[in-house]
Amino acid sequence: MKTTITALVAAILLLNSCATILDGNKTRIRVHQGVPAKAQVYSNGAFVGNAPATVKVKKQSLKHGATLEIKAEGYESQTIKLYRKPRWGFVALSFVSGGIPLIVDILNGNITGVRPKKVDYHLQKK
Repeated sequence: MKTTITALVAAILLLNSCATILDGNKTRIRVHQGVPAKAQVYSNGAFVGNAPATVKVKKQSLKHGATLEIKAEGYESQTIKLYRKPRWGFVALSFVSGGIPLIVDILNGNITGVRPKKVDYHLQKK
């Protein structure tokens, strides 16, 4: 029984990474209120709420190109491309802790953050 628990704890420590443990697998983007107020916000095509809103995006989806789209009736929509950005603090922490967490962080995409973190919008009338 003790061997099983020890093996489980070791697996959790080795297979999880610093960024995953400390920051999770989602990142947040703040969509401020713009023109028009209460525009609809979509993340990768799925409705997530009306602005202003905080949108949670899976870090893994950033590998394949994630987008936010702001829409409102009578206005041209605006698409914002989301980009991955390395989180250098987690890179350093993972490297210092033995390298294996760094590999896991890179493979699962959790070593990255997102740019832009804040979105302002101003939609043009049709």
